[in-house]
Amino acid sequence: MNTELNIASVGWNRNEVPEGVKGWSWGPFLLNWIWAIGNRTWIGLLVVIPYVGPLVALWLGFKGRELAWKAREWESVEEFDRVQKKWSRWGVGLLVGTLTFTAVGAIGFILTHPSAQRKEAAVVAAPPAPVATSTAPVKEVTVQAASVAPVPHFSAHVNDSIDMLNATQVSELEALLTDYEARSRHQVAVLLVKSTFPEHIDEYSLRVANAWGLGRKNVNDGVLLVVAAENPRDLKRIRISVGSGLASALTEEKSLEIMRNVLAPKFSRHEFGEGLGAGVRAIVAALDEKDSPVTQNASQPLPQ
Repeated sequence: MNTELNIASVGWNRNEVPEGVKGWSWGPFLLNWIWAIGNRTWIGLLVVIPYVGPLVALWLGFKGRELAWKAREWESVEEFDRVQKKWSRWGVGLLVGTLTFTAVGAIGFILTHPSAQRKEAAVVAAPPAPVATSTAPVKEVTVQAASVAPVPHFSAHVNDSIDMLNATQVSELEALLTDYEARSRHQVAVLLVKSTFPEHIDEYSLRVANAWGLGRKNVNDGVLLVVAAENPRDLKRIRISVGSGLASALTEEKSLEIMRNVLAPKFSRHEFGEGLGAGVRAIVAALDEKDSPVTQNASQPLPQ
């Protein structure tokens, strides 16, 4: 009697996948490389390769149970299902735990860290720039008052809000302009400010001239010299605004000549009093040089 057993006829054939083994499994999909090591399914380690890893994980979700079945001997399909379900529970638990931890952390961060206040950008003054000027008839300019430098109160011919001049220099310049207005009826004023930021000095000067009402109403014979000591390069530092009634006498070319040849050399040596005195005298001389119809009428004595 032959008592030898045919070993091949006992147990499961690993190459044959019975019913109930095939199908989707969360364990290999979510735990992928951990599941691959635990089930000795080494092909699953391909999941750690960049770019192709997600595709391998998805493939493991569909084919993982079959790979695990073929990787070792199982006593029964029931044992196999019991083990694989444990892997799936661990995978789903890990996923839920990760999502919960992330959500709780995000909510905690929002509750404990209010939005940061936006810092205002600091305004940095540009380096000193060459003196420049321009002239144009005084005309009305409309600007947003809340966003520009205020217009100072007109109290005298010389308005020095930054103490660029000493008391003696202010007195001498004031006397010069008062005497000139008395004999010519033209009104020339000087305004010294720290800056016109964010407004260009041209716009600021026109705004001041209109607010102060320089010159006679129907003659428009006012002149305003503005110096903004700390203006950045693009906003300019010196401006001469000339009323239309004097534009033929104090031309743009003449104003530029005064700025470049009279004021600029003195300012570069910080001789502001001497520079302004010389500059104002040059303006008065330019106005006296040319006899316009306005000048002829203005030569009559002032009414008592």
